[in-house]
Amino acid sequence: MPKLGNTRLRWFLLLSILCSSFALADLNTEFDALTQPSVSEPEHRLFRFNNDQIIFSNRFNSARLNGVKQMAKRKFLLRIEPENTPINNSPWYSFNVVASKPQKITLLFQYRDGDHRYHPKISHDGRNWQPATDRQYSVSKSGRASLKLRVGPDKLWISAQELNYSAQDIQLWMKRYAQKTFVEHSIIGQSVQGRPIEMLTLGNPKAKQTVVLIGRQHPPEVTGTIAQLAFVRRLSDDSELSKRYREKVKTLIIPLMNPDGVINGHWRHNINGVDLNRDWYSIYQPEIKAASNVFKEEANKPGQSIRFALDFHSTHKDIFYSVNRELTGNRYDIVDRWVGRINNQFPDYFIEDRPGNLSRGVSKNWFYRDLNVPALTYEVGDHTPRNAVINVADFAATAMMELLLEKQVETH
Repeated sequence: MPKLGNTRLRWFLLLSILCSSFALADLNTEFDALTQPSVSEPEHRLFRFNNDQIIFSNRFNSARLNGVKQMAKRKFLLRIEPENTPINNSPWYSFNVVASKPQKITLLFQYRDGDHRYHPKISHDGRNWQPATDRQYSVSKSGRASLKLRVGPDKLWISAQELNYSAQDIQLWMKRYAQKTFVEHSIIGQSVQGRPIEMLTLGNPKAKQTVVLIGRQHPPEVTGTIAQLAFVRRLSDDSELSKRYREKVKTLIIPLMNPDGVINGHWRHNINGVDLNRDWYSIYQPEIKAASNVFKEEANKPGQSIRFALDFHSTHKDIFYSVNRELTGNRYDIVDRWVGRINNQFPDYFIEDRPGNLSRGVSKNWFYRDLNVPALTYEVGDHTPRNAVINVADFAATAMMELLLEKQVETH
């Protein structure tokens, strides 16, 4: 009987611990904000075939090629795998290929824990990109993607999204911007792997109004970065509106929230295997800790007001995610007016504003719930024409500046 009693006691204690764990998970709202199973590091290597007549390479940062299998003399199966699972379907791939002599090859894409999403981009120099043509690229009814290429001694690059917005590119962009007289550069923290989380402060550092712009929590979301850089470029130009805005409002800009994920070619997560845009309620990850600490400190300064926050992302179409107006009341009036101006300017390019509840630990919810700041997730379509991305972002920045400088929306 004593043994049986001890067994029951052990089971009781175990159940108590499990119940406590589930309760904590509920409090954190998003289980995937906790550290996930170990992340697979990318293997940078050459894949050689036909006595080195055809060579594939992924020897560079950003995106992945996990394996190549020869199916026929000039037909190859490409394997693309995520950093860990479960994961959002964002299979980011990049590689280049050379051949000893000009020839045609066919590539088939195979994904683990994901489906084909990104239309291949092709480049002859790694900087200038064009989408694969209909003659080159097709997707079967079953979802199998194939790409026909003419390759030769000159390196040919293939990527899910352009490689012009790598971690190094964004860091160089920040370095150039930091040379402007009205921009300050700071390092607010470090990523899991010790890379700096960098921030630009644009405009009058003593201004009582603040705008927050963050981006690249998810590594493949290049179109979000294109929009964010265009948005900042408009805030920084020499127009009278921009000059007046910079005098009255300072803008905090973090364009690379997830440097480890971008450099390691992750589909979605940071190096801990966590979706950073589910960690804003838990704030376990160092990248989110660094950013949230800065924003909380800014919001708590006497007389200070964060007026607006935008988090730039990419998805299948252009869309703004905001917070349900039944929860926010008039606080989101500036958002409604801003979205309205954008859609009036681009009537053939309607951007849906999709309000949601506050259950998920994403940035826009945290800004509103914890700091009472109207915030949106600014989503840009994966394949939206790049000139349209830039034009809309340019006007969106203009509309925001005009609204923030209007007397009727000044800080109460």
